[in-house]
Amino acid sequence: MTSLALALVLSSALLHASWNLVLKKAGGGPEFTWLFSVVALALFFPAAILSFPGIEALTPAVLGIIAASSLCETGYYLALQGAYIKADLSVVYPIARGTGPLLAVFLASPILGETLGPGVVFGTILVLSGSLFLASRKNLPNALPHAGGIVLGLLAGIFISGYTLVDKAAVSMFRLPPIFYFWAVLFFQVLLLTPLAATRREALREAWVHRRREALAIGVLCPLAYILVLWALTFTPVSRIAPSREIGIVFGAFFGSRFLGEKGFRGRLLASAAVFAGVLLLAAN
Repeated sequence: MTSLALALVLSSALLHASWNLVLKKAGGGPEFTWLFSVVALALFFPAAILSFPGIEALTPAVLGIIAASSLCETGYYLALQGAYIKADLSVVYPIARGTGPLLAVFLASPILGETLGPGVVFGTILVLSGSLFLASRKNLPNALPHAGGIVLGLLAGIFISGYTLVDKAAVSMFRLPPIFYFWAVLFFQVLLLTPLAATRREALREAWVHRRREALAIGVLCPLAYILVLWALTFTPVSRIAPSREIGIVFGAFFGSRFLGEKGFRGRLLASAAVFAGVLLLAAN
């Protein structure tokens, strides 16, 4: 992994953990996902127009790729919001962020033909071991109330692996500009969520009145975080990028302790060190 790819991944991880903190504090449901998606759609429209590759690039295959990614993204946001309602940030975040790369890395070889050397495999194991350690800090009796959040966190991780593989194909095989591509995915996502949001008008009005600042923050941070990842994917294998993004777990653990009062931060230092070591190993390959 090049130094540029590593810098992009680290910046993205900080932005990603930041908008997850905002989402955890905001709560909400499908209508809030629709709201911050519309905000992002409006904010990034000028950049999307400037990077538009031309109407001839929008082939049926490309439209299918965009639709597939939007389905995975929508499922991810809804599962993640549901998980945060039921469980702590420091429980959900590592589960979702650990499951996604695990699937993405090992599916990248048969689907995208990427080679997984010993360093990549060992680095991935370190990253995922740290993730699982963070998720298992609570003993079973204390973890039972979080069972619903854990299941939804796993589901969010499955969606992460889906859109990661699809998006790698979009920006490397189909050469779609990252900003335009992400905007197009958002557009499809808004179309998918609009009928649901229309049935929840009162909740949508409440979200706008009480959480529009949070929607604006997520509408800025979320696209920026993933556009950086898409940029890195244009010249770096997904088997390196997907697990490297887990450095965000360190930020998530800190945010949960510092801003949400979640306990056990000292016990997470060992897991954080494993994540750092895994990322450095991946960066060297």
